[in-house]
Amino acid sequence: MMKKFYIIVGLGATGLSCARYLSQKNISFIIVDDRKNPPKLADCQKEFPHAEICLGEFSEHLFLQSEKIVISPGVSLEISAIQAALKNNVPVVSDIELFAQSTKKPIIAITGSNGKSTLVTLMGELIRNAGLKSIVCGNIGLPVLDALLLPQPDYYVVELSSFQLETTYSLKAKCAVVINISPDHLERHKTEKAYLAAKKRIYHHAELCFVNLDEPFIWNDLSFQHSPIGFTLNKPLKNQWGYFDNHLCFGDQKLISTSELFLQSRHQYQNMLSALAMGNALTLPMDNMLKTLKNFKGLAHRCQLVHFENNIKWFDDSKATNVGAAIAGIQSIGQLSEKKIILIAGGDSKGVILNDLKLPVKQYVSDVILFGKDADALKDVLKNCANIIRVQNMQEAVRQAASLATVDSIVLLSPACSSLDMYSGYDARGDDFTRNVKAYYEI
Repeated sequence: MMKKFYIIVGLGATGLSCARYLSQKNISFIIVDDRKNPPKLADCQKEFPHAEICLGEFSEHLFLQSEKIVISPGVSLEISAIQAALKNNVPVVSDIELFAQSTKKPIIAITGSNGKSTLVTLMGELIRNAGLKSIVCGNIGLPVLDALLLPQPDYYVVELSSFQLETTYSLKAKCAVVINISPDHLERHKTEKAYLAAKKRIYHHAELCFVNLDEPFIWNDLSFQHSPIGFTLNKPLKNQWGYFDNHLCFGDQKLISTSELFLQSRHQYQNMLSALAMGNALTLPMDNMLKTLKNFKGLAHRCQLVHFENNIKWFDDSKATNVGAAIAGIQSIGQLSEKKIILIAGGDSKGVILNDLKLPVKQYVSDVILFGKDADALKDVLKNCANIIRVQNMQEAVRQAASLATVDSIVLLSPACSSLDMYSGYDARGDDFTRNVKAYYEI
């Protein structure tokens, strides 16, 4: 009888973490990747010199012989070999599924279209500042199976993507939240309904569910173990968390003035309110939480002020890889200034409809500088909303923005698109923006 084995699909950071996990469990595995030189190939060969690694076109026969398939988030379920495995009842799971089956420690599970990395980072700090141990992991960077190799924390704070959630079944989160939803990854999920369905899976089996009262379509058809706890960017009712009279509030109790916060924008208030709601449910001391909020400076590439010279502010919001994130960035930065923004945008729109950008661009933006794969599509959508300038790369974009900027201008990189048409990731795009801004002023 043939020895049973797992297949690990994808040899990036997640795939390598799966190999470590299965090796520790003495489970045989074969790694497959349709790329000839996947990013973690050399690391894997060094760490597991005897591992079988199959590169190039997937073998359907091999997939059908496996006991289980562990799929990396970047790999589509629509691939024919995976579809054949599913039709033959071969389980296809995510690394999150293996993680959920392995840990007994409570999990704070966070997803959404925009702000989830900021929220998991903030939750990690709230827990640590309460004298407890947290490990922030998942889609934010540290693979969850590598997190299992570290000393056990009091809480795992896990960022989850729609790709990870669609093959996760056993997650029983202590706290679960979908912060917000805007169309994204439609090149993978095909429809907004399928994308939303993947996100909503985070609430399955969760003990405490936290819901965005401003977007009830996310959760109003779900059943919960306990009544969900709501947060809103409007005046909250009793036992709700909200924003009113320039304060973060719980019911009619004003907790902190937003003037005391380092981050002062509505989309950041949404993160803070959901964090306070979860922290309160975990009985974290309120004074500690409010002190943490005051000092929290957010993450790189999320509406980050990267240069200020000649009274011109340059903001890097490269993490705005979808329309909803860009809208949040434009509105937040736009509210900081009486002058209209000079916006740099473009990249790979991932098949989404771009029309929702029209209103915020018309309201807050004077000039839009576009480059990248879908620059022309953006130009067609925004042509009557602002002055449109088409360039070829970031250096040209920065120079054009500088030529348009006057005293008190704000230049915002908020692309509304993925960076992968031109960069290795949104961080590389943001770094290129900052580098070119600084280089311009050194001339």
